[in-house]
Amino acid sequence: MFDITARYHSHPGYGCWMSGIDCSTQMLNQQYTEPFIAIVIDPVRTCATGTIEIGAFRTYPPGYAPPASALPKYQTIPRSKVEDFGVHSSRYYPLSVKFFKTSILSVMLDALCNKYWSGIIYSSPLLSNKTFIIGQLLDLKVEIDSANLLVPGRVSGLTTDSSRTQTWKTGMAKKTSITFDSARAAIEHAKGMASSIMKSILFHG
Repeated sequence: MFDITARYHSHPGYGCWMSGIDCSTQMLNQQYTEPFIAIVIDPVRTCATGTIEIGAFRTYPPGYAPPASALPKYQTIPRSKVEDFGVHSSRYYPLSVKFFKTSILSVMLDALCNKYWSGIIYSSPLLSNKTFIIGQLLDLKVEIDSANLLVPGRVSGLTTDSSRTQTWKTGMAKKTSITFDSARAAIEHAKGMASSIMKSILFHG
């Protein structure tokens, strides 16, 4: 057993990953305070899905180039954060995360539940997270419009077969990402709807 120091912060609504500032801070801490871990939490997606969104990360040593297979997997990222997500993805790696409740934490959560139980019963994740949900749908619409512009036959100025092939590949890659993002959004919304329906059945007959 040994002590581990960690720095945690939140990414509300845009997933668990490391930005450039996060990587620089983590690298500095790893030099002087080992072992050191960066923890990222997304409270908005946690509330929207009912699943805890949390990630733990460490940075690679300076100058190290990880293999392509070690790069972070695709995530649903808001358009405003996409560039930050991709630029620094080769500077860090994720750790396996397991979490548990201590006896003290259980007492604290029970006390909070006893105090705010009525709000928990009447709350709806679809309403409390509507800004996040609307943002998801708007991002999907923009991505769909962008992918449709890359459909062969609708792109102007392309005169060579290689240009058309590359454009088609780019469009198909975009559509694959859109399919993933749409499926995730649908699952999150379905969970929120199921939660609201169950509360209605249990407490309103």
